[in-house]
Amino acid sequence: PFNPEDHTLDADGRLSEGDQEELTAIDYESTVLELGFDWQALSRWRFSVDWRLHARYGGFTDPAIEWWHDVLGASNAGREYFDVNRSQWNIETGGGAMEGSGTVIAPGDIDLRTVWSFYQGKKIVLGAGAAFKIPTGELSGGFSSGYPDLAFEFLLDWNPWKRWGFYADTGVIFPLGGEGRIMGQFIPVVEFRASKG
Repeated sequence: PFNPEDHTLDADGRLSEGDQEELTAIDYESTVLELGFDWQALSRWRFSVDWRLHARYGGFTDPAIEWWHDVLGASNAGREYFDVNRSQWNIETGGGAMEGSGTVIAPGDIDLRTVWSFYQGKKIVLGAGAAFKIPTGELSGGFSSGYPDLAFEFLLDWNPWKRWGFYADTGVIFPLGGEGRIMGQFIPVVEFRASKG
């Protein structure tokens, strides 16, 4: 949060470049290309490997978002004081700062995963999984925390009726280095199939 009256604005009503850099934590658009390989080793045991290529760039949606907020009469949350289509990040963490700007295309880390379906009923499947992150993005100057992670999860796949499905994934991630903190997640999903097929 900032008070625009405490800053000098340019003719377009935007903050100066220096003020924009100082007040910006994250402002970019991104695309991630993920490549993966799955191997169903046994009927209940699957292994996979995933790798990502990250792209951060200024994008093109800022004017459309500002226009839409103006149409609705909603606040722009301060966007109107910053240049459109910028790409900048300045994130302070316990392990230091992650800074950058402009268009950047760089590799990410490699994830090794395994999932074991320990219960397979007619309408419900329960599974357990584990994953290990190899910080290969760090080696090539890409997007990476710089240290490995270890994760465990439990999965639920329940299909009580022909067109309805319910899924849940709950897990915990343990960073094995740096200043990372243990993270938990819970992802519930409801699916309705438009077709009986």
